Amino acid sequence: MALQNIGLLQGLMKKMDWTTERQKVLSGNIANADTPNYIARDLQETDFSEYVKNIPGKISRVSTIQTDGDHMRLGAGKMAGSTPSVVDEEPYEFTKTGNSVVIEQQLVKANQNSSEYQMAALTYRRNMAMIRMAMGMGGGGR
Repeated sequence: MALQNIGLLQGLMKKMDWTTERQKVLSGNIANADTPNYIARDLQETDFSEYVKNIPGKISRVSTIQTDGDHMRLGAGKMAGSTPSVVDEEPYEFTKTGNSVVIEQQLVKANQNSSEYQMAALTYRRNMAMIRMAMGMGGGGR
């Protein structure tokens, strides 16, 4: 079995790709904070549960149910295997020039996005280290 066919590793790579693209969009928002009539943008949320359903060769399906009305619903986003869509954010506020970028809001999103990338990268590295150790190639790599 080729390592690129392992579903977990594929999912982690998709997550890292998505967060990389989102960081570009958020950086563009910050760069245009003073541009008149600029509307802040973001990537459409990705539904990774759809990706899990479509992993080839998986043993069982993962399903979720909403057991309480206050729980978040799944399935609103786009499938992780497709190209992310850039969408206009719902404006929180506008400046006098019609710009909807709130620097603080964009910095918080960029920080959260960076944390998500770091978590996915760490999980990827640790899983690769376990695979190398199981294959007798040494585990190194923190």
